[in-house]
Amino acid sequence: MKNLTIQLLTDVAQHPKIASIASTATMGSGIATYFRIMPEDIGVIATIAGFILSIVLIITHIIKNKRDKEKDKRDKDKHDLEMKILRRTYENAKQMNRDTN
Repeated sequence: MKNLTIQLLTDVAQHPKIASIASTATMGSGIATYFRIMPEDIGVIATIAGFILSIVLIITHIIKNKRDKEKDKRDKDKHDLEMKILRRTYENAKQMNRDTN
C-alpha cells in the first residue's frame, strides 16, 4: 500500500499539467504581488510554495530518469544473455548436424 501511494504521488508530481499549473501559479502570484494586486505576505508564501514544488518536480524527474536508465540497462543485459544462449544453441545444433552427416 505504501509503495502504491508513493508511486501515485510520484506520477502526479511528474505530470506535465501539474508542472505547468505550479509554474503558472508561481508566476501569477509573483506578478500580482509586484503590481500590489495581492498582499505581499500571500505572494511570498505562494512563491515559496512554487519554489518547493519546482524542486520536488526536478528531483522526481531525476529519480525517474535514473530508474529508467537502470531498467534499460537490465533489459539490454537480459537481451544480450538471451542472444548468447540462442547463438550457443544454434552453434550446438549446427555442430550436431555436421557430426551426423
